[in-house]
Amino acid sequence: MTGALVLPLINALPFILWSIVNPRGMWQATGSWKYKDPEANDPSETSYALSRAVGVILLVLLLVAVVAFVWG
Repeated sequence: MTGALVLPLINALPFILWSIVNPRGMWQATGSWKYKDPEANDPSETSYALSRAVGVILLVLLLVAVVAFVWG
């Protein structure tokens, strides 16, 4: 039972790390295709910083959840 709960959390790890390490690359790969001129619609530096901050928060929550499921 625990493995079924932990596996989806572990699968989210690469995306969380991607949002921390390279939020611009993540936006280019996942969101820029919607615009005719993606460079003109590039998010602000504040948006990238917020993406990093949310990624760090999610990483901490992921680690807490995995520890809680494994040892709880």
